[in-house]
Amino acid sequence: MQLVQLFIQIEAAPDTVEGLGHLNCIQFKDLNAHQSAFQRSFVNQVKRCDEMERKLRFFDTQLKKEQEIILEERGLTWDNVDQESQKIDELERSYDENFKTVTFDDLERTFSELESDLISMNTNQEALDRNYNELIELKHVLTKDNAFFSEVSDRIEELDGGLLGQNQLELSPAVQTHASRAVKLGFVTGVLARSKFITFERVLWRATRGNLFMKHSDIDEAIRDPHTGESVQKTVFIIYFQGERAQQKIKKICESFGANLYSCPDCQRTKGIPQ
Repeated sequence: MQLVQLFIQIEAAPDTVEGLGHLNCIQFKDLNAHQSAFQRSFVNQVKRCDEMERKLRFFDTQLKKEQEIILEERGLTWDNVDQESQKIDELERSYDENFKTVTFDDLERTFSELESDLISMNTNQEALDRNYNELIELKHVLTKDNAFFSEVSDRIEELDGGLLGQNQLELSPAVQTHASRAVKLGFVTGVLARSKFITFERVLWRATRGNLFMKHSDIDEAIRDPHTGESVQKTVFIIYFQGERAQQKIKKICESFGANLYSCPDCQRTKGIPQ
């Protein structure tokens, strides 16, 4: 090796250093080792390099995530992707041959555009996945609630029939109508992780002092949570209550436990709740 000192105009320094770097036969010596990184004249260029390195790490993370999804969909493992790896190596070699024609500014601009596109696509994909998972949960809620409302409707008809049959001769029509409409119930329905349900039920019972009626049913399959994206065993629940204060308490408790609440259509709502 030989020690060489070059005197270059500052305007030509970036292109010269870049050309020397592509030769792969030169090592630069730091003559300002006593200075901190923020005291150097090229600190802005270093920041740009750090930013580009961050974008490259982001690209690498996204590629690995996509590869995992593809392998999972195809039922493959990393041991079965030798041919794909060879194709990638060929693409990398062809890219290295053409790399000398790419400038730093071109790479920075390209990386910025790619990062913006990836962030936009990830945002849209997350929104689509969230909507899809919410629809899956809503499907289970409607299916389970249909059975809940049917049970409650049959029970109400049975009780009303028994009471009115016993007192039909004693009560006037106005009193019978008032009695049938005396209780107006509201309800809250949603989905909660099965592991939290026991604690959730106890907290609700203590907060409302037992002034509620709850029905629940486990979902057989594991479904993805719309907010976390993880596959979780969940339970559909419906809570009947009376009064505005009870409704506020129940909704706050549901929110604290991370339950996903859903509204029920009027066609199902009228099946089991007296209006």
